Amino acid sequence: MTVLQQLAKMKPLIILIEDIHWMDTESLGILQRVLHRLAQYPVAFVLTKHLETPPHLDECLNALTHQGKLDRVQLQPFSREESFDFIRSQLTDRRLSDDELEQLYQSSQGIPFFLAEYTQLLQRNEKFTPLTPAIKAKLGLKLANLDSLDNELLNYLSCCPKPVPLNTLAQLMTLSLEKVIAIVENLGYFYILKESSEDDDVLVSFRQHIIHLYCYDRLSLSKKRLLHDQIASRLEA
Repeated sequence: MTVLQQLAKMKPLIILIEDIHWMDTESLGILQRVLHRLAQYPVAFVLTKHLETPPHLDECLNALTHQGKLDRVQLQPFSREESFDFIRSQLTDRRLSDDELEQLYQSSQGIPFFLAEYTQLLQRNEKFTPLTPAIKAKLGLKLANLDSLDNELLNYLSCCPKPVPLNTLAQLMTLSLEKVIAIVENLGYFYILKESSEDDDVLVSFRQHIIHLYCYDRLSLSKKRLLHDQIASRLEA
């Protein structure tokens, strides 16, 4: 704290803290105390998070907003046309077909970081792959704090091309439906999974296709075969 205060006396500071949706309650408490102690100094904090918010983080942000210490800016992914415009602006010496533009958009889902990675890949005349080293590293960090049950559910889900019913996941993982619901809700807060409905079933799928690809890619060949066999046996039962 003293270091930040001393630096702020010398010149204004901007401190970036990314992905605060991963912070636990204790870490958020520390952040709030830091913000309070630096309130009289020329220090601005830029905090980033996904659009979904865990309850404990939502409570913290609401308190900061109420105290007049927080302004929110909501950024959405690029639309299809905005993505195409961005790609063309980065690849001025190369003309992509409509199919190639669509492939880049579908792989990136309009997220600027992914679009930038893909255009840089093409600028280097490298073969397109949705999982560049930088994207793998970013997604690896994103999922690094998940526990074993979270990862087990993601592993099963990554082996399925379509959304999976909650009941099926519970049976595959030999867990109660209540436990699986809690896991899915938690992963939903972190913007990893989403729920949808079909008839009487609640279906679970990845929110971003790129995370689906990453979770499947990180599995060993033997693990893929094992999970596919387990899923096939369950569907045949």
